[in-house]
Amino acid sequence: HTHTHTPALSHSGAGYYADDMGGAAAATGEGDRIIQFAPAFQVVQLLKQGVAPQAACEQVLSSIAARLTAAGQQMFSVALVAVNVAGDVGGVGSFQTWTDHVTGKSYDGLSSDRGSQSGFPYVVW
Repeated sequence: HTHTHTPALSHSGAGYYADDMGGAAAATGEGDRIIQFAPAFQVVQLLKQGVAPQAACEQVLSSIAARLTAAGQQMFSVALVAVNVAGDVGGVGSFQTWTDHVTGKSYDGLSSDRGSQSGFPYVVW
């Protein structure tokens, strides 16, 4: 089995990284700010260490927030989703509220519990 990876691609609003030893992650939001932190790459590095996708996304978002706070800067809009090689998924967002413009449903808070109506909603199919 040959080890392969897809390098991070970042542009305004999105970025991703995939590695067959860990999994894949994607980031979306304020791309000009996101690119400074390479969060998709960071998430995949945690996946390679055995961290669950949900925990990896949360750790990376917390790290970004801590770095910004230390620099006296405000958090920006970013959402992360990830899947590991076992097929487990996770996702998190930095925003306080999000409204689905198709259904009109609002999601409040930073919780990323997929079973609740709060946090960053995402679909797995």
